[in-house]
Amino acid sequence: MRKYALHISKSLIVSYISKKFLNRELFDHGVDSLSTVFMPVAIFSAFGRQHPYGGNCLDMHLITWCIFFTFALSHWEKYNTQELYLPWGYDLALLGIALVYLLCGLFGVEVWRFHILNNFTVCGFLVILVFFANFACSFPVSLLNIYKKYSPVNELKYGLWDGLAPLLSVALLAFFSTIWMFFSQNNIAKMEPRLFLWHQGVIFSSHLCRVIIAQMTSTKVNLVNWMMFPYMAVVTSLLLLPGTLITSQVELTSLYVISTVTTLAHAHFGVCVVRQIASYLDVNVFSIKKRQD
Repeated sequence: MRKYALHISKSLIVSYISKKFLNRELFDHGVDSLSTVFMPVAIFSAFGRQHPYGGNCLDMHLITWCIFFTFALSHWEKYNTQELYLPWGYDLALLGIALVYLLCGLFGVEVWRFHILNNFTVCGFLVILVFFANFACSFPVSLLNIYKKYSPVNELKYGLWDGLAPLLSVALLAFFSTIWMFFSQNNIAKMEPRLFLWHQGVIFSSHLCRVIIAQMTSTKVNLVNWMMFPYMAVVTSLLLLPGTLITSQVELTSLYVISTVTTLAHAHFGVCVVRQIASYLDVNVFSIKKRQD
């Protein structure tokens, strides 16, 4: 149970630190964008995979991308309208995870091993519920808000194509990670499910942080995040090269390398942003006092 609680603890601690000590939109929402990857991992760690009532890699992938899209849509909306509408989905997900672990702690993980309506497991029903909530609630609301803002009197800040730019990297990441999962020659998602989700979360967070910076500085975001170019090249190679060359060890090593490089690059980006902001404000990091020259 301790290893299950570790993932949700990471998510809550990271979110708390960002709000408590770095109370600015970049650090608050930027760090939250990375904590989203811990949420589905935490959920499926409680439900498990090695029994009939557990989830599978596809369920984990769908839940992860529903959370990603919900988070990205609100910032895509602000990028275009300069008004941030925060959906309740993220907060409700955290409360839901807390409830899951509370019941697991009181009654054990077996509490979730039953069928709903004689057909769906709790895990399967959760996937349907989250998928419906995302595409039936969050997405239409964002489109409606942008539509209201887009009028002859009050047009969007950017044109149509530039306005869609924040979603391109997200769509590419969703596409390439999905085809890698489905067409992997060694079923990579089943070999390392947590790491397979982690590298997606890092690339997603890297892009969202740049979108937030573009919002704060009133500049246009790059059409494609630079991490996507090596990622797309690696995934394409792993899928197209002959199976005799792409052994399970080769594919697993590729995943380790992608995860390590993207994590270090994102951490470096964060450190550089923090140092530049601290230099501009003439303060030390984690301090509000002016520097003593």
